[in-house]
Amino acid sequence: MVIRKQSWPIRNDLPEVTPPDQSERRGAALPSSVEIYARTPDFTDVDMPAALTVEHAYAEGVWAVLRVLEGAVLFSAANAPVVQTIPAGCFLTIEPELAHRLLVAGHARFFIEFHIPKDKIRATIPSGSC
Repeated sequence: MVIRKQSWPIRNDLPEVTPPDQSERRGAALPSSVEIYARTPDFTDVDMPAALTVEHAYAEGVWAVLRVLEGAVLFSAANAPVVQTIPAGCFLTIEPELAHRLLVAGHARFFIEFHIPKDKIRATIPSGSC
């Protein structure tokens, strides 16, 4: 199976985000066999898609990283009794097929990166010459 970029392609005009150190990471570590293939735009408490607030899961092999830039985002996994608060400057790794939802209380700004196995990423730059 080959996965192509569809919605939310990586945007080159966005500032580079320095990954927080391990003490600021929540959730599982990303496996070394995956790499980023897409990134959402920044969302806020005002324009956050409603689909993120209802239970959903990412497909098999798709890892996500929730990066909180301002405020805090609440993460609720279907199989966990506790809601995690992810504050600004921190991130949460979301495993494939984990049913979850996001909530915000007050102002927040965040984005989500999507990572897939390196061998599933299709080159987006056509070969050829000028």
